Amino acid sequence: MVLTFTSGRGQNADAVIDRNEILIGEQATISLSYRVNKSNIPEIEFPVFQDTIVTDIELISASKVDTLSSGDGIAETRLEQKLVITSFDSGYYAIPPFEFKVNGQIEKSPAFLLEVQSVEIDTTAGIKGEKAIYAIDLSPMDYVKAYWPYWAGAAGVAALAVIAFLLIRRYNSKPSKPKEPVVKEPVISPYEKAMRDLLAIKKEKIYLKGKVKEFHIEVTDALRDYIEGIFQIPAHEYTSKQILDALRYAGIEEKQRVSLRTILVRADLVKFARETPEISDNENAVEQALKFVEETRPLPTEKTEEKSE
Repeated sequence: MVLTFTSGRGQNADAVIDRNEILIGEQATISLSYRVNKSNIPEIEFPVFQDTIVTDIELISASKVDTLSSGDGIAETRLEQKLVITSFDSGYYAIPPFEFKVNGQIEKSPAFLLEVQSVEIDTTAGIKGEKAIYAIDLSPMDYVKAYWPYWAGAAGVAALAVIAFLLIRRYNSKPSKPKEPVVKEPVISPYEKAMRDLLAIKKEKIYLKGKVKEFHIEVTDALRDYIEGIFQIPAHEYTSKQILDALRYAGIEEKQRVSLRTILVRADLVKFARETPEISDNENAVEQALKFVEETRPLPTEKTEEKSE
């Protein structure tokens, strides 16, 4: 949709969702708007979509761009479009800024997060609509057609087993070479590894070289390694919300969970919504990560020694 007017001041791109949490299959409405001065309205192109907003966030409908008048005594007016969306895959979704083309220049709205929650199934309810069992007449040829792939597979496995046995026997008949001693690497605890990695990330400061996304990925990867090693949670396979939910019963304090949530959500916005944090936010991210690791590490057990009198 293209609305053509003359250039002016007072424009302001915005995107607001009516709710940040929906169940799978439920709908939410995003309001795209652009504030302008009534006396001097620029040439504006609203963003155009096909069938999705981002991956797994489907677009159901998009209204026409309407002009909402603010009354005769107010200098500003607003152009607005409604987008109805839904999703059929649970998780956190970072909705990136929407791009408006204003007088040939790109202006962006704020980014935001949408959480899609799964629907709990009542497993206590019984199975309904049961059908009676009835017999089917099968001929010997039906069994042959149904099971011949299994027989062929069994024959193939047997042939491979024979070939493997012959190769192993031939290999074992050769004189063995003396084995070189295996040098074991020193075992490092999850706490030591996390501190080593985070201090190296802090020292390198790759965000100063424009690698902001890579910086936040390195910080969160170091934290996920630490969480997997200390709390036995598959953090690399979990979303940020799943990690926080799993740590709810891990014995850590609420302020530590809040600090971890800040780190993970900031990283999600950088990775998925293309947010660009301030340098101080990047520095705070690694400092918060170091503090989280230091405050949640297991305390060493003290062994009491018996003293002889």
